[in-house]
Amino acid sequence: MTSFDETSIRCEVRTYKEGLLSRVGHDLALRAQRLSATPDPARGWHVRVPVDGLVVVGALRDGQLDARALSAGDRAKIQQTLRREVLPAPRCALVEAWVQPPEVADAPERLASVVRLAGRERDVTWTAMAADATLAGERPAPRTGDPAAGPIYTASLDVRDFGLRPYRAAFGGLRVKAAVELRVAISAAALAALRGVT
Repeated sequence: MTSFDETSIRCEVRTYKEGLLSRVGHDLALRAQRLSATPDPARGWHVRVPVDGLVVVGALRDGQLDARALSAGDRAKIQQTLRREVLPAPRCALVEAWVQPPEVADAPERLASVVRLAGRERDVTWTAMAADATLAGERPAPRTGDPAAGPIYTASLDVRDFGLRPYRAAFGGLRVKAAVELRVAISAAALAALRGVT
């Protein structure tokens, strides 16, 4: 059975701050260090992302990675808060998605999926980003010249749709927006498999 992991399908979560004290917080990029994707004949490709495999890549400034904004201790503290307070186990131990093949094989601009989190499922549509789009800290695929590189898709997900409360601190003066941005970079081989091409 064909399957893929985090080397072929790379998943990133971007969170954004708000509130009166937002100046002391950071927009963040998190990356899935572990991921599996296997075909499900009934629902499409089944993607599984363990929450304890999400790691903080760093802070974002104007959408770009600011590698010096967070120390190793800062990143560890954020990850601990994520697992204990934002997406606590066992209720939120796993994020799952069932992804359908593109409707048009030659122009896979959109992907339909169903995402499951905290026991709830919601329809989520993914849109292909521009060719120069990147994951945090990476170079655009056209500049790398990597023939195995595939497109990056993005989607917006509102945590309240899954019965989750957006994180807040300092008595609500610092908050994380309910809508998070998801980015998924799919290798050419994984995209071909998704289309049903062998």
